[in-house]
Amino acid sequence: SGPMSIVMAIDLSGSMSEALDEVRQAARDFIAQFDMGRTEVGIVGFATRQAVLCAMTNSVSGLHRALNDMDCDDNLGYGTSAIPFDQARQMLRKKAGTRYVLVLTDGEWFHEDEAVAEAKKVWSDGIDVIAVGFAEANESFLKRIATRQDLAALTDLSSLSDVFTGIARKL
Repeated sequence: SGPMSIVMAIDLSGSMSEALDEVRQAARDFIAQFDMGRTEVGIVGFATRQAVLCAMTNSVSGLHRALNDMDCDDNLGYGTSAIPFDQARQMLRKKAGTRYVLVLTDGEWFHEDEAVAEAKKVWSDGIDVIAVGFAEANESFLKRIATRQDLAALTDLSSLSDVFTGIARKL
């Protein structure tokens, strides 16, 4: 199998702060499933604003460092109004092989219809969107942004690592 590139887009709105330890662990477990010799991963954090927390890399230690530093602080604001798809597309646009955006969110987004439109642009570039939510996340919204129904999952925090690992095995 050929190269793979994945952008993890992680909701860092205020409500996420209680869940960050589990989110970090789930992300580490997810990354551990891949052969990093042929996989690159990048991380985008989003809330009211968005930021690239880790550029595309195959360095597990670099990814772990970015996950450890990730926080729900004032830097990105508190609500979920930023839509991370355009940033993810820019990171993935020139990559060969299979490409994914993995969105993790715990709540409602302010601009759902706009987010769906942006997700469709990602799909049209041949990039698959995986959408995982927990807590107050809206399952119908997750299904609207995911490329396929089987790439959308609403779960609870205690199962997040299992869900991430299961998705990784499907890719």
